[in-house]
Amino acid sequence: MEQPFNCPVTEHKDGTYTVSFSVDFGNFTPDDFILIAELARACQVKNLAVTATKRISFLNTPAEQVNSLWMSLQNTFGNRLNAPNKTVVCQGEPLCRFATSGLSARMIASSIDGIIRKYPTIRLKIGISNCPRSCAMSHVRDIGISAAANGWRFFIGGNGGLIPATAQLVAAGLTDQQLLMLVERFY
Repeated sequence: MEQPFNCPVTEHKDGTYTVSFSVDFGNFTPDDFILIAELARACQVKNLAVTATKRISFLNTPAEQVNSLWMSLQNTFGNRLNAPNKTVVCQGEPLCRFATSGLSARMIASSIDGIIRKYPTIRLKIGISNCPRSCAMSHVRDIGISAAANGWRFFIGGNGGLIPATAQLVAAGLTDQQLLMLVERFY
């Protein structure tokens, strides 16, 4: 019988589940980690994993704990909580000295998160980098976005999986609005 969960999960062969999430697109504080550990203990989760997509996964979550765990995450982190999508965002300003001035990967990621929520059945991997160095591996994602001196660059068709491929540049010199319109059209 299918469980009615209030969040996306991955089922394991032993009947437990993985619940994954991110906070501020991977920007956790030390206090966040303490709260996460306390939630894991309270929900009888024995293993946690930090993923390549800057998410934390509660592994082997008992089915009866999934909904309460997700509600606790929502209550604890509020609007800082990002549902598990496949978006990787670099740190950008103010941390990175190479970040392109005037463009914010995290702000664009928040706007793209709204687009992703409109199309919940489409599972694309997105990398958003605040400079051409592409710390978020934008060039090997389904959708790649990177900042440059003249605006955003938009790539499609990358793959870091079984058959690696570099994404193709579709457009360059985009404003925030042009970029978001292109992402929406692609979805």
